[in-house]
Amino acid sequence: MEPPIYNGKIHPNEYVKKMRVYCNFRQITNEQEILKFAIMMIDSTINIPENINSFDTLINTLKNHISFTVFKNSCKRKLQALKYISEYEGDNTVNFVTDFRTLCRDAEIANIEEQKKYIINALPYNFFKNEFVKHEDANSTDELIRTFEEIVSDYSRIIKNGSIIALRHVSTGKYLSSCDREYPHSNQQYQDHDQYHNQQYQDYYDQHRGHNYRQPNLGRRSARGLRGGRTPIFHNQRLPQHEMFTLKQPTQIQASSL
Repeated sequence: MEPPIYNGKIHPNEYVKKMRVYCNFRQITNEQEILKFAIMMIDSTINIPENINSFDTLINTLKNHISFTVFKNSCKRKLQALKYISEYEGDNTVNFVTDFRTLCRDAEIANIEEQKKYIINALPYNFFKNEFVKHEDANSTDELIRTFEEIVSDYSRIIKNGSIIALRHVSTGKYLSSCDREYPHSNQQYQDHDQYHNQQYQDYYDQHRGHNYRQPNLGRRSARGLRGGRTPIFHNQRLPQHEMFTLKQPTQIQASSL
């Protein structure tokens, strides 16, 4: 285990904490010896007075140095540039939360409203921002993070463009399945296929309008939607209202994101 070095790239409180851990590991328990060792491990480019006799004095001295001002302002700029990237886009929520809390600590931003502004600025979608604004009851950083996690969890269950979903029939509880079906490719097969479906609809018209009524010759592909069992939409003729196809019972389909 190597001793920590203070060079302005860490918060003074964290530096002292790491130094205590190191000394405890080395079984150094005397407070003045730990303080002396902590002063010795400060980078030579950071000048501090010699009459430091406590850790509180050491921390305040390091905070008053220009190196800490640069460090703190740099952390604020990192907070402004911080963006949340979800697991679906290649990152994860844990990394974002850890970076956010660390930067708030190093920049010494303890005000919850200020933290809230930074976290809203980091959110990529209006859904996050609108939901976050609704929650005004956060009184600590932990509650702020808890609210953020709840919003992220809600967003992960929303069906979005590109989402993989499962369709389940509500009354039966069965999931919709699919199969690969290849339609005929040759012209003759297309003609036979169209002729079959045209005959199906012709029989329907004969049944409801009498055998003397004949469907106008539509020709090949003059009607859209005949293939695959879809309801035809004729270019020059509309089905009468009483002849529209209707379902006897409404069918409910439930979609859920996977």
